[in-house]
Amino acid sequence: MEIFPTARDIVDAVTEKQPHTILAGVVRRPLACVCAASSGAVLLGVLVLSGWQLLLGGGLLLFCGLALCLRHHKLLGAALIAATAGLLLCWFWQGRTGLLERNWPGRIEPLTMIAADYPQPTNFGNWVEAQIQTEGELQGVRILLYVSDTDFSATPGDELSAYVRLRSARGDASPWILYNYTNGIFLQGSANHVTVAARPTPWYLLPRVWAYEIGQSFYRLFPEEEAGFLYALTTGNTSGLSEVVKDALKETGLRHIVAASGLHVNVLLTVLFLLPGSRKRKGLLFLPALAAFAALAGFTPSICRAAIMEAVLLIGPVLEREEDGLTSLSLALTLIVVGNPYAIASVSLQLSFAAMLGLLTVSPSLRQGRRSKIVRSLVTTLGANVFALPLALYYFGSVSLLVPLSNLVVLWVIPFLMPAALVCSLLGLWIPWAAQILALPVGFLTKWIISGILVLARLPHVTLSGSNPLIIAWLLLAYLVGGLIYGKQLRGRAVPVFSALLLLSLAFCFWTPEDTIRAGEVQIALLDVGQGQSILLATEEYTVVIDCGSEQKRADGALKQALSDLHRDTIDLVILTHYDSDHINGLDKVMEIYAVGQLLAPQPTEEHADTAEALWMLAEERGTTVTVLEGDTQIDSDALTLSVTPIGTDRNSGLAILVSAGSFDFLVTGDAGLEAETELIEHWALPQVEVLVAGHHGSKYATGSELLEAVSPETVLISVGSNSYGHPTEEMLARCEAAGADLWRTDENGTLTIRVRGSGN
Repeated sequence: MEIFPTARDIVDAVTEKQPHTILAGVVRRPLACVCAASSGAVLLGVLVLSGWQLLLGGGLLLFCGLALCLRHHKLLGAALIAATAGLLLCWFWQGRTGLLERNWPGRIEPLTMIAADYPQPTNFGNWVEAQIQTEGELQGVRILLYVSDTDFSATPGDELSAYVRLRSARGDASPWILYNYTNGIFLQGSANHVTVAARPTPWYLLPRVWAYEIGQSFYRLFPEEEAGFLYALTTGNTSGLSEVVKDALKETGLRHIVAASGLHVNVLLTVLFLLPGSRKRKGLLFLPALAAFAALAGFTPSICRAAIMEAVLLIGPVLEREEDGLTSLSLALTLIVVGNPYAIASVSLQLSFAAMLGLLTVSPSLRQGRRSKIVRSLVTTLGANVFALPLALYYFGSVSLLVPLSNLVVLWVIPFLMPAALVCSLLGLWIPWAAQILALPVGFLTKWIISGILVLARLPHVTLSGSNPLIIAWLLLAYLVGGLIYGKQLRGRAVPVFSALLLLSLAFCFWTPEDTIRAGEVQIALLDVGQGQSILLATEEYTVVIDCGSEQKRADGALKQALSDLHRDTIDLVILTHYDSDHINGLDKVMEIYAVGQLLAPQPTEEHADTAEALWMLAEERGTTVTVLEGDTQIDSDALTLSVTPIGTDRNSGLAILVSAGSFDFLVTGDAGLEAETELIEHWALPQVEVLVAGHHGSKYATGSELLEAVSPETVLISVGSNSYGHPTEEMLARCEAAGADLWRTDENGTLTIRVRGSGN
């Protein structure tokens, strides 16, 4: 008997047997076919096509669909007509958002708005979602409003009035450029002062009030860390999670337990179906409960997917229709994108649908004949990740192999903890003494789970990295072998043989030395953080961070990813060029997670005195030595030398840093202006530098001709993102081009990495 399939076996499977099976499945699911076609067209329309391309594509599909219907290929014709509807829907929404993007960013308008949620505090103000009420083109548009007044407060339904500087809600980094659009927010704005008029909360915003009250109940019953975890677990609001816990959830692959999704809906329905009564009757009774929970979680794309899918499954028996997971899944996606086609670009939605597709199609086959609960749990996890894994690698760059163990340790507790926590919170609102009694076991279990997650995150584990070509090649091989096993072209003894070969090849990929930093080498990375700055310097044993800030709040995430890629869990030195938020607002989150040896900071101006003092106190609480620099200093490590000096006297004054590695020199001047650059030239005998980081993100008042002539840089790097300042300016770019320097920008080229080898060559 042959163990391995012949080439003819594989060809037969692909060209004859498998299509018949697939076609039969499609014919049995006409609604799924139509919904999948329309949703696929929406995905194409949102991510690829625009304008006339959508109309042309829609016209061609409509013609082909009608022709097929006339030739009695009704199912295929209906699918093409549904795809036409998807493209036309995208055309309509692109036209609507295009008008907003062309007409309003950069303008200051007097607006009347209705607060749609409670304000979220930041280090320097508050964010609040609102709906514009002012008559005209903007009426009904949702806006994310930043209020610089730190005392600003409002409740959902309150009327807000302010002069608002408007800008586009699009992001500046793929694949997150449509993040706000996926949540129905199409404009951003900022205001110094907002007038708040109290108004009754409208019925459709009441779930936001309920979610807030549940959160406040948690904080009254539990310590801050446990309360934040339970708040996220029950409502999906992660604002109360500490950065340490957030990072641990990411490292262990357990972020989904605090993101309202199918897991939470399934737990809710499992509890509800334990009550007595027929399935049909409970299905009708629990539909309102399902809608209420989705509203409580804020109608995020992933919770909408789960709620709609479960609603279809509940209604099916009532209508005496057969339950079908794939039909429910495709219908849920269609209903979501009809309300907002941009929702299909949501990362959480895509991962949620991919995981459900794997659970519905792959997991049942893997579970067949397996009786062990542990094995069934493992293969279920494997099935859920078959389609989600490539997406996770694309969006996050890496995936931890600790996920199966994490799910085994933690997931079994969630069905008990989530409903108990929700009941505890509700009791806290109505019967406080009963809530305090229930809080004892709930608090103990929560503390145990958090501790377990932190322990798992500290375990040594390997990571599948999307930047490692060996890992990508291995994944392609694994999918090929898995497909042959799933299609029963590999069977019998071939299955364990090929599985063992896959494991050995994976071990080889991890055993093969990566391009790590070796003795005498230095890696310099100007991170893509949007409008802000963060620079990571690393030698074989020494790690330095220069600034960590971003107007788009991306600096801490980018720095943590870069440190993770280098397998660094400590930072030896942090240097701040100055105290503006776009240089420091991610540092507090980084210091919560990483041990920082020393913080080197400039003397603050009067404007920055409070900010500087708060940062110093946080650093000292974390055991970091704080040095406020008043004169020149030099720091030598194993492969690089850092020369640091204070420059400037205005609000942009700070530190200039010359990084030297052998014959290679790299100069950073922060936001120093032209006068400060002149001061630096007079103070230091500056060498010719290979790389200069443009001052003040490309402002016309920095990186002057005098500095360019003094250091003659071969390359100028610009750390810049979406901004209203016009950075980088034409004047600065022209000066750099006249100096003969090559230009590289983080907004166009992403993170810019330099590897200095040996003596600096």
